[in-house]
Amino acid sequence: MNYQLIFHPQATTEYTEAYQWYEREQKGLGDRFEGKVEESLRQLQSHPENYGIIKSPYREVSIDVSLT
Repeated sequence: MNYQLIFHPQATTEYTEAYQWYEREQKGLGDRFEGKVEESLRQLQSHPENYGIIKSPYREVSIDVSLT
C-alpha cells in the first residue's frame, strides 16, 4: 500500500537550496542528492513503518550524500 506524501510548504524551497548547494560544492553532486531523495521518498511512501515518527503522524528520512 502506498501512502500519500505531504510536504511542509517550506520543504520545496529547502530542497531547491540544498540541490544548488550540493552542485556548487561538486558538479553532479546535486543530481546524486536528487536521486537519493527520490529513492528515499519512494521507500518512505511504500514502507513508512521503517522510518521513525518525529511528530505523529509525520515520519523523518535522513539523506546521506557524501562529497566523495
